[in-house]
Amino acid sequence: MEIRKALLVRKGLGYSSLQMFSTPLQVMSIHGLFHILRDLWERAGDELNVVPMLSPSPLTLAIKNRHEPIWKFILLAKAKVDNGIPGPLIAAIQVDDMEAFDALLEAKADVNESYRLFQTKRLSTNTNKLRPDTPLKATLRHSRKPSRRYFLQRLLDKGADVNFKTGLRTTLELAVQHADEESVRILLDTNTEVYSPDHLLGLAARNRNFNLVPLFLKLGANIEEPFEGVLPLVWALRVGNLPNGGNSLSPIEAR
Repeated sequence: MEIRKALLVRKGLGYSSLQMFSTPLQVMSIHGLFHILRDLWERAGDELNVVPMLSPSPLTLAIKNRHEPIWKFILLAKAKVDNGIPGPLIAAIQVDDMEAFDALLEAKADVNESYRLFQTKRLSTNTNKLRPDTPLKATLRHSRKPSRRYFLQRLLDKGADVNFKTGLRTTLELAVQHADEESVRILLDTNTEVYSPDHLLGLAARNRNFNLVPLFLKLGANIEEPFEGVLPLVWALRVGNLPNGGNSLSPIEAR
């Protein structure tokens, strides 16, 4: 039963799915039932923090479904702000709700919160994917470009760790492998760990969406240094990164 629930949550991330184990407050949060059931909310008390295993909290559901009166009421009621899967902060980022995002930060939401649903061997086959299991990774994957810089900077200012690992790679490494140059530069500016430019170049060569190779060549990366036993040029060709493989990674062009 536990695995079945986990799979239900994983399917499309299932955050707003109405399921047989949903609590009344979860249902009310999904459908925006607030004013007509105000008495139930007023009497909820600690029930605001009751969350079935592997499911989102009423706060998360209210944010995801854009029911502002509900999530504001829950915050004023001092409910837990790092409860359920995913947490409310991740949900606010995914729906690009800056007001809810800022309110959660003011309520001391954990900027390094993580959930491990995708990290179990039975549910995940590739932990090098950019999955939204932390606020930073959710920002890199889901936020729209106009708000991405804001979310990233606010999270970093509040202490989000670019070297936090939920799989085999840190957030910074995953960003180099999957995200755009502006986001990567923001993370690099905050990074306090030492990374080899050659290592980051190898990851950049595997980025299917953005050409970050010139950035790391300028930082002194060696295009002839193998990454995980394979040359960056070969990595680029393997993943179909032809612009990188054909131009920026050419030894002649680099010299």
